Parts: sequence; structure tokens; C-alpha cells
Amino acid sequence: MDWPALIASSMVDFWHEPPASPIGKVAGWPAQSGAPDGLGVDPKQPRSGRDQQRPGHIHWLQPESTTMRALSASLDPAGSVEILLGGAHLAGPMQYGARRVSAIAGGWFKGRDFSGTVMPGGSDWQLIRADGVTEIGARFLVELEGGGFLSVINRGYRHGLEAVMRKLGAGESVDPADYYFGSTLTIEVGPGPLSWMTRTQLVANGAREGDRVRLAVFALTR
Repeated sequence: MDWPALIASSMVDFWHEPPASPIGKVAGWPAQSGAPDGLGVDPKQPRSGRDQQRPGHIHWLQPESTTMRALSASLDPAGSVEILLGGAHLAGPMQYGARRVSAIAGGWFKGRDFSGTVMPGGSDWQLIRADGVTEIGARFLVELEGGGFLSVINRGYRHGLEAVMRKLGAGESVDPADYYFGSTLTIEVGPGPLSWMTRTQLVANGAREGDRVRLAVFALTR
């Protein structure tokens, strides 16, 4: 089935004309003349009659819209993590790939207003997919200085060229720029000054270095 043509034919009636938007580009329509590649709308040109169309018009797809400007975001440094790994067990093949389960033996988590020790007993349940991507699924506890705990779930993806990932798996030194390692953190903590972590999206850039994992953690903010 020709999906681009089908999408294009169904959207023409909705927009009344081939839209100059990111959706238009996906559907096979060319961008508006003079527009930056991939945006489809040239903010220097006057608005067309598209803005006077039926209420279903998706205004927020236009880069110059107020809503799109309001949805801009930034990443603020929120902390750093070092996780010391213990032994690992490899099981597979399973239904979706091989499983590698690594014990978490210790480490630390330091933030802008807290510091704590990663407790032994956590683990990282990884799925090594057939396409070479490793899905990260780590869970561990952090004992905070001054009392209290953080419960941390770290989920993400790690992948790169086969030769690079082979070196990484063998514990060799690999430049973090040579592979992708991104994740999101979900935090549980008791009431108090760190409760912001339970309602803020936290993302991380990661690196595997021998028997440990390092994470640079950022908070997604508007």
C-alpha cells in the first residue's frame, strides 16, 4: 500500500491545500518556497489563508506560533551517578533477545542539593535485542546523607557500531562519543526538599567504563 499517497489524499481535504508543515514533508509534499529544510514554513513570509480554515487546523505545527514558543524546553544539570557493577549472568536467546542481568554493588548519586550512596542489592536487567540495541532496565536504592532514601529506576538504550559495542562488552576503554547511551530516571522519595524529583522528568547521558556506569543527569524544564 502506498502510505504516503494515502496520507496525502486524506489530509488534503483537512487542510484544503497541501500544508507547508512538517507533516506535509512526511506525506511527500514539498516545503514552502524559501522555508528552511524540514520546517515547511518561512516565518519571513506573510501567513496564508490556512489560518482562516476550519477550527481543526493544527496551529501549533507552525514554528512561529505562540504555543510552539511556549513549549520550548531546556535541560538543567541535576546530578551525577556512578554505579559499580558486580557479576553478570547472560541468558538467552529469549522471546525478544538475550537477557543480561548485572548486579549493582555500590556507587554514589550526587545532586545540586543532596548526596547519597548507592546500596548493594540493585540490578540491571538488560535486553540485548536482535538489532544490536541494548535496553537498559536498572533499579537501585540510594541512602541519602542525613537520612532517607531514593528509589531509582533507570531505563534507556545503548547502541553503536558492532566493533565498538564488542569492545564495550569486553570492558575495554571506549570514547562515549562513539556510541549512544541515553536514559530516563524515575525517582521515589519521601516528603521533603527532594520531592521535586518525583514530578520532574529526569534524563541522562551515560557511559560504560569497565566495571562501572556513569550518568550525567539533567532535569527537563520550561
